[in-house]
Amino acid sequence: MPPSSCSICSIQDPEVFSHISPSALSDFRSLGTCRSHPANDFLIRQGFPSDHVFVLCSGRVKLIASSPLGRFLRLRVAGPGEILGLASLLRGPRHLVTAETLVPSTVKYIPRTDFIRFMDTYADVTRNIAQTMARDYDGATRSAPRLTLPNSAASKLASALLNWAQTDHHDNAPAPLDQSISFPMSLTHEELGYRIGIPRQTVTRILLKFRREGLIEQTREHITLHHPDTLQSRYC
Repeated sequence: MPPSSCSICSIQDPEVFSHISPSALSDFRSLGTCRSHPANDFLIRQGFPSDHVFVLCSGRVKLIASSPLGRFLRLRVAGPGEILGLASLLRGPRHLVTAETLVPSTVKYIPRTDFIRFMDTYADVTRNIAQTMARDYDGATRSAPRLTLPNSAASKLASALLNWAQTDHHDNAPAPLDQSISFPMSLTHEELGYRIGIPRQTVTRILLKFRREGLIEQTREHITLHHPDTLQSRYC
């Protein structure tokens, strides 16, 4: 994972980096170093010290939380321009989630102390970060009932698909449920079942049922929900 030039870094987050002063943006570009990561590489591990924040310059990263019992929950997928590790930066001292690359990605590593100093210097950056964290909290609040309340296997799988469809967007805005939604799905049936607590055979059987009902279409790397509102009303 050799450092790479930060000239390729794409700062696109509409909340953190919009409407900040040219001097703030210039100072930000001078912070930290950029590194290239292959797919399926860990940037952050839950429980490890939070000594850096990470800006995703290119690529895609999945965020996962685990329980003391070893159960895993995929929270969302982050895209270019997003900052990872903000909550741990402010709360410390350890990361609250695990971050793993889905595709080859370029990431800017910024030491915790340097980023805090940057926030203290520029009030507009601090305000934007607060808005970003509020957005993330709202997304978690919307997702929690779907992921914790369902009892049947079909409800769990439908809820997980709807949650990923709602959160897997570069702008992080909730996708409308009255139209088709496509999103990447890199997990195998076994991995998908492991993350939501149902067997692989059950995942395969339910996905086939959803396809026969015309609710979803699945390729090797993507899933399309053709009628998200029907999937929600019928199974959630």
